[in-house]
Amino acid sequence: SFLLLCIAIVHPHAPSILHRMDDSAMRPHREAMRLAPLSLSLLCAVLLTSLVDATSPTDRVVRATVTCLVMVVLLVRLYVAFDNTARAQQRLERRLNHDDLTDLLTRPRFLAHVNAVLDTHWRSEVHPTLVQVNLDRFKNINDTLGHDAANRLLVRLAERLTEVADSFGGVVARSGGDEFVILDSTTRTQDDALTRAATISAALSRPLVVGETPIFVTASVGVAIAPRNRTVSADELMRRADIATHRAKA
Repeated sequence: SFLLLCIAIVHPHAPSILHRMDDSAMRPHREAMRLAPLSLSLLCAVLLTSLVDATSPTDRVVRATVTCLVMVVLLVRLYVAFDNTARAQQRLERRLNHDDLTDLLTRPRFLAHVNAVLDTHWRSEVHPTLVQVNLDRFKNINDTLGHDAANRLLVRLAERLTEVADSFGGVVARSGGDEFVILDSTTRTQDDALTRAATISAALSRPLVVGETPIFVTASVGVAIAPRNRTVSADELMRRADIATHRAKA
């Protein structure tokens, strides 16, 4: 029974080591191979323990020992299963909330955070600001350097923006292919918002190094500040930042 249980908990890819097969086609067969010995191991343990009388003290010791081993292996297997499920859930949540390339917040997660900040500072002296950054002529950069180098450039840009945002407690997200947005939840006036946008623009004046190549980029920057004396949603504030960015690019 113990050996059958050990067979049941082997690595799930063991049957496919010698033969490469499609994972979706292999999964039902693989699960059946694991379920059969697992069921047999439990059935054997129950039947032997309940139907056959112990013949000697040694027999009782063997039964108790093997039963304990079976239970320990089951508990370990359950722990591994739950741990794998929790890790998979964490990976899924991270993929939903963070951009795969830059590891910044995704647009939906960022909008949820903006809504929370707007609710917190409603009817206060603080008026949160969105600063949207859109790279100029990114298609030319992509065509000239290649897709991989362009992606590395976006990663460097994300790091630069994160560095600047951290200096004033801002939050950065990637809202599109070459478009980033920063939330500043400390601004009180329009001048504060424009000063913050100027700080972010100045950070882009330094070249971004991809490999050993320094690359100078420019960006169109749009600013949207939460209005006074009335509420505004994160979607509406983002829409205003989009309009400002398109006007700046024009």
